[in-house]
Amino acid sequence: MKRTLFPVIATAALVAALQADTKQPPVPAKEIPAGGTYEIRFGKEEESLGPFISSKVLFSLPGDNGNKIDHSRRALLVKDRYIVFLDNSATSGIQWQGEDKEMSVFLTHPAGKKIKAGEKSPLQQLTLYESGKNTPENIAVIPLAREVTVNGVAGNPGLNIAPGISQQMAVARKAGKTDRIFWSHSGDPVTLSNTHWAVDAHAALIRENGKESTRLVALGNSEKSTNRVATRFVSLEIEGANVGIEGTIAKPLKDPMHKVEVTGISGHYFAEKGGTLRLQFGLPTQTAKQQNKRLLAFWKFDEGKGSQCMDLKADGKKSAIIGMDPKKAWDKGVGFGKVSSVTLESEAHIQTSFTEDLQGSNSIALWIKTTSGGLLLSKVAGKGDQLLPGSRMVQVTPTGEVKLTLIGSGEETILSEAKVNDGKWHHVAWTVREQADEGMRVSLVAQHCLYIDSKLQGQLDLNRAYDSEPVDSPLHIGKAIQYSKDAKPVTISGFAGAVDNLRIYNFPLNEKQISGFNLVGRKTSPFVITSTPKETIHVGERFDYAIKFTGVPTASFKFNTLPDWIKFEGQLTGIPAAKDLGVTKPISIVGMSRLGPGQQIFNIKVLPPLVAPEWKVLVDGKPVPTRYVGLGIEADLPPGSAKWRFARN
Repeated sequence: MKRTLFPVIATAALVAALQADTKQPPVPAKEIPAGGTYEIRFGKEEESLGPFISSKVLFSLPGDNGNKIDHSRRALLVKDRYIVFLDNSATSGIQWQGEDKEMSVFLTHPAGKKIKAGEKSPLQQLTLYESGKNTPENIAVIPLAREVTVNGVAGNPGLNIAPGISQQMAVARKAGKTDRIFWSHSGDPVTLSNTHWAVDAHAALIRENGKESTRLVALGNSEKSTNRVATRFVSLEIEGANVGIEGTIAKPLKDPMHKVEVTGISGHYFAEKGGTLRLQFGLPTQTAKQQNKRLLAFWKFDEGKGSQCMDLKADGKKSAIIGMDPKKAWDKGVGFGKVSSVTLESEAHIQTSFTEDLQGSNSIALWIKTTSGGLLLSKVAGKGDQLLPGSRMVQVTPTGEVKLTLIGSGEETILSEAKVNDGKWHHVAWTVREQADEGMRVSLVAQHCLYIDSKLQGQLDLNRAYDSEPVDSPLHIGKAIQYSKDAKPVTISGFAGAVDNLRIYNFPLNEKQISGFNLVGRKTSPFVITSTPKETIHVGERFDYAIKFTGVPTASFKFNTLPDWIKFEGQLTGIPAAKDLGVTKPISIVGMSRLGPGQQIFNIKVLPPLVAPEWKVLVDGKPVPTRYVGLGIEADLPPGSAKWRFARN
């Protein structure tokens, strides 16, 4: 992998040149012997979207025999705020000067690792990589105003490391206005989302103007592609080669949405060969690449004999039953078929090989039966006799309640109202839903919920620092523990009772999924369909329904009274037309398994397109061909650059 080292010094004249006409000849930097000189300018081919200019930044410095060495990086100039280099680049040092004073340069980095200093000074070299395959996930942000902060870091002179959690996102703020900056890596689009926004684009920016409005920017590359940026209210998308679009909506980013509402939006676009504009309203803020939701571990405890049990997700790794006569360890379990469970005494436990990180969103669900209690599950790390942050435990108290404990800055707990020490089977679920970080060095908020027999027992919202260390200790089932709390010793005996069907997920289970586990375990149904289809859909909107179920590993399905516009292609999918308006006949899904059937019956109401033809898309004041589909519109944008507007006639 080739690289070029650039000694870097820039001057106030350079700052002025970047904010003025970027097509002018390059402005040489003032020579400073300590760092040398170079020239920097935007390339001749630039595209403007209001205050946002997308272009190549050209670096030039003297070479041998009077020649110049040139290097370019893709960049976005945001007028009066900053320049952001959108190509990932490792930067070992940079110096920027304006008005004879050194200015700040921010290097974003997901883990906050220290950048290796240059040979003479950490502020004398800028390292630019020509190949992006192994480039660290960071970008440089050069403010054009001193009050700009990046990822919560203030603009101290010189190089500022501005770490955050997201590898392809930075947050810049100035005067109460927030810019979220997104960039691709190795040519692949960035696909990130949280509850307030979503991005599927080669580059994007979301500007939040306080409580006044939200501005969206999406940029593509030279290949034909679809680039989308969305809030909870509006999804703005442009398709084409070398395209970009920006638009302002008169809604703040985080205001609650009470209903789907069509709203006006206007801005600028560029499309070298023309493009397609798509606007959609009231869509969930999610990316096209869905989160990788998966089952991390599953102990069925159906072995029925021996001193080992299998985690079905652990590629043959066995969990050991310790301190228990194997002949006494097995009993009948929950659910249909030939099932078993493990019964533990308070001196016994199960040692598992599960060490995966449980930070972030996750779920733990299992069945228990006891007449006493003890420490049911523990995944803890310690220093001396103290438990470290991130340690977690599930306990059945001496009085029969289920108690969840999470160690953070202190000890946080949820205690159930229901009691489970009646010698009957009970289902316990601990779900955690953590809000995705926004690139900031701030605490993350995680919502912890406890369910007993599918009924919510308690909820707790806890903060977690972005750089908190995960607990990679193995999971123990039923093991006693001793530790110190507030300088006092704490002892929790091992769990005495039976456990069955322990599942661990990397996402929060919903109430219907938890209810499905409960129904199957209590033999109410051999298997339960836990997914829920849409109740309404608009003409031109795509219907996709993946059927999810629990209770059996496999099942075959039969569909009755499917409307003509729905087909089964691994999932139910289709797009209704105007002739399909109205409520469908009851759609019946019958699933067959070796343990018996499962069924789901539902209707779908097909509504007209959300946007009425009285809404028009205008380019430089003239209407363009517009199609009204689903939850929005799509329109043909002519080649070139122009102002556009979506408004009611």
